[in-house]
Amino acid sequence: MQGPDFQGLDRMDLFLRSAILGSLVQTGVWFLWVYGVGWLITHLYKAKADFLELVRTMGFAFAPVSLSVFIVVAFLAVPVGIFAFAVTILLSSVAVQTTSDGDGGHAMLATLLGFGGFLIVMGVFANVLEVGTFGGVAPGILFFSLDL
Repeated sequence: MQGPDFQGLDRMDLFLRSAILGSLVQTGVWFLWVYGVGWLITHLYKAKADFLELVRTMGFAFAPVSLSVFIVVAFLAVPVGIFAFAVTILLSSVAVQTTSDGDGGHAMLATLLGFGGFLIVMGVFANVLEVGTFGGVAPGILFFSLDL
């Protein structure tokens, strides 16, 4: 299995769009995820949750996404990316349950709904601003080609 062929594309442009701008965009979208989870927990499930505690704990829970640096090894890209997001969802659910008085089911559902929103918004950034035939402004596994 070969990795993507970046010949003819400016590697610095790819690095800036994926690693630098993508990481900044991902951070902003991550805050929307946390806000969405907080809103769901407090308004839909009527539980108490402190937004700053959610930011702190979900921030630690998002750390496994840093494993995405290993996507530069082509055969590890998808397995590592999926594993990183799976662990992040699990830890985020625990973070929501720990920082709110909602039950585990509500925490998991709010986390999954928030993560779904996160993926949709990041997918828009990844696809709308493509570089040649490669992904746009998105880091890690979300930086992909739409040419199927």
